[in-house]
Amino acid sequence: MVNEVVPRDELMGVTWKMATEITQMAPIPLQLSKRALYQGLDSQLDVQVQFEQLSQSTCFKSEDYREGMKAFLEKRRPVFKGK
Repeated sequence: MVNEVVPRDELMGVTWKMATEITQMAPIPLQLSKRALYQGLDSQLDVQVQFEQLSQSTCFKSEDYREGMKAFLEKRRPVFKGK
C-alpha cells in the first residue's frame, strides 16, 4: 500500500509525522484494522465480512468509542485508553 509519495529527503519527516498520528488513534480499532488487513490476504470474502462486522460491533461498544464521540462534540482531543 502507498499512502503518499515524497522526495527522498522528506521521507523521514513524513514517516515520523504519520507514525505520530497513528499513535494518537484509538488502539482497539487500530489493532482490529491491522488484523483485518493481514487476515484478508488469505481469507474468503464471507469470512472477512463477518470479521469486519464483529470488529465494528466491538468498536461501537468500547469506552474509547464513547470517548471519541464525546471529545468530538466537545471539540477536544480524545484520550483513548484501549477499553
